Amino acid sequence: MRGGAVGLAAALVAGAGMLASSAAQAAPAEHVTICHARGTPDTAGNGYVVISPSKTGVIKGHANWDFKDHEVGDNGHAADIVPPFDYEDNKGVSRSFPGQNWDAVGQATWNQDCSGDGSSMVVTR
Repeated sequence: MRGGAVGLAAALVAGAGMLASSAAQAAPAEHVTICHARGTPDTAGNGYVVISPSKTGVIKGHANWDFKDHEVGDNGHAADIVPPFDYEDNKGVSRSFPGQNWDAVGQATWNQDCSGDGSSMVVTR
């Protein structure tokens, strides 16, 4: 009976290794950490919350971005703070999103896990 338990344990370890290697080979979903405005889509009246939607979710839902023409549009959450990132469109063409509200105050807020408002930031020239 002891040999059977050892064999079973070895099989479980080997199986777990195969699962781990399969997961490691799978392409990870590409997400972008943003500051999502809590309030109406156009204001951050209730501050921000940190979320990490997929790049597609950012392009099609959070950013003021026309995902068909790959330019600034008016279909998203205007107050969300989104860093610049590269993505592929639905035809596999590499595109760049320039960021949204990515000025000095937006970057300071994002760098403070979306809890700051940038008011404590000191700009040096």
